Amino acid sequence: GLYASNMISAPLTQSIGRILTRAVRIGYLERGAQGTSVTGFIFNSDTAVGSRLEGGADITYKWDGALNGDIGVSFVSNISDSQGMQSTGGPGAFTGFGMSTATDTLVHRVPGIDVHSKLNFKKFGFLAEYVSGLRPFAMQDMSFNGHGATPSAFNLEASYSFDLFNKPASFALGYGQSYQGLALNLAKNRYSGVFNISLFRNTIQSLEYRHDVNYGTGTTASGAGLPITSAGLGRHQDLLLFQMGVYF
Repeated sequence: GLYASNMISAPLTQSIGRILTRAVRIGYLERGAQGTSVTGFIFNSDTAVGSRLEGGADITYKWDGALNGDIGVSFVSNISDSQGMQSTGGPGAFTGFGMSTATDTLVHRVPGIDVHSKLNFKKFGFLAEYVSGLRPFAMQDMSFNGHGATPSAFNLEASYSFDLFNKPASFALGYGQSYQGLALNLAKNRYSGVFNISLFRNTIQSLEYRHDVNYGTGTTASGAGLPITSAGLGRHQDLLLFQMGVYF
């Protein structure tokens, strides 16, 4: 996947799909502003489904011009290795497949797919991404409303760059939605906006507002046979985040 975002907080797609681990990669990249890149990779899985060797591939095409950007498709043989599935950060009994030896063995693999795109036109930018499992988890591994869960999510963002008092700035709005992601402690809907500005050289200041809508009351889920808490069901959450970045 791509998992790019203008926001401070991670998009829902990243929580479901991004895998951070040592991997062996081999690929082909066409140099220049336009062309195709193809990458294959293998890595040692943190969850056991027979063999722990997993892998995947990505193909991306980028182009240049007044409207420039890229579009790509990724595949992974086992999406349960993602950060958001290894550690959910949730308060319930299930806190992720990677949190104990009792939860790191799955009944079967769940492959994952990701479609991602970036577009730029003058001072406008657009991001779109969709990630999903390609088959349901076994009920024993992850459930949603009484059946095997197939977690998925999309993220859409639009941004505008401008100068404010001779300082480079940008503003972005985003919307994300998850499906069958309650066991992963994810919001059902997410609305977000961010303002970025560089007031001093080699710095960037960001202010983000985020509104999360949780899964509705009556929704049930479990992971590794362990129930999750239902305390947050049907509730909303608002966050105001400030970040000061320094780069060199």
